[in-house]
Amino acid sequence: MISVIIPCYNCERFLERAIESVMRQGYSDWEMILVNNNSVDNTQDVIDRYVEKYTNKIVSLFEERKGACYARNTGLREAKGTWVQFLDADDELLGGKWERQIQLASAGINVVIGAFTRVYVALDKEEDFFTPTGTNIWKAILRSNAGITSANLYKRQALIEVDGWDVNLTSSQEYDLLFRLLKSGAGIVYDTKLGARIYEESGSVSRPRTKDGMERIIANYVNLRVKIASYLHEKNLWDEELKNVYAASLYEMMINQKGANIQRVHAVMHQLGLKTSGSPQLFQRAKYYVKKLVRKQ
Repeated sequence: MISVIIPCYNCERFLERAIESVMRQGYSDWEMILVNNNSVDNTQDVIDRYVEKYTNKIVSLFEERKGACYARNTGLREAKGTWVQFLDADDELLGGKWERQIQLASAGINVVIGAFTRVYVALDKEEDFFTPTGTNIWKAILRSNAGITSANLYKRQALIEVDGWDVNLTSSQEYDLLFRLLKSGAGIVYDTKLGARIYEESGSVSRPRTKDGMERIIANYVNLRVKIASYLHEKNLWDEELKNVYAASLYEMMINQKGANIQRVHAVMHQLGLKTSGSPQLFQRAKYYVKKLVRKQ
């Protein structure tokens, strides 16, 4: 069975879309756990309507501690399925995802990493992100190219063994979870076909409105990758290719944020002992100066 866990916070506008995308999977062995996380709109009305209609399939829970990670962990504690599908309330699954990913999950597999489409709502633009099959998983993580919450599928027991989601993080939670799963010996497989649509609006976790919010995202991103690099060093898995990916990834993340200060970016890189002169860094630096020049005109 697959347990679907949906954190629900002020999502009356799109929760139905997420739920209906589960119904369209054509996969009968599932349960759904809708966790209301302090909504003040009519989210609970939507939840109640589906619980009443699908009494044997859907349950409603409430988590008063604010944050999607709290809500996901609450759902995880109640889940009964062998597999867990975390689905954000503003996202949707694409047809055939479960059937395909369950077939991919042979013995020893604990995480299926899926491809997805990101929808930039305000820009009316879409972009596909495909999984790098055959690529070193550590390289994929350092480049933030190892799926996303709603596109992936997780073995419930593996999640329990690493204590689920880290409730202290405000961003980078899914890559922190994946890092801890890999450290515990979790087996990984890639699903190269698109399995979810991720809707991104202004003010979301990945695109906060405030400078402080963006700085927290950058700090979480950098700190996690520093931990990963340290672990790989310790396990003698570090090599020049990973170091170059690590440096390029950090540089790109920091320099492309709104209001980025190039001197500060370089100070962080030098503090970490990473070069700023590689080809990817030079390309990103050129983009930075072009954007700065355009803004002045």
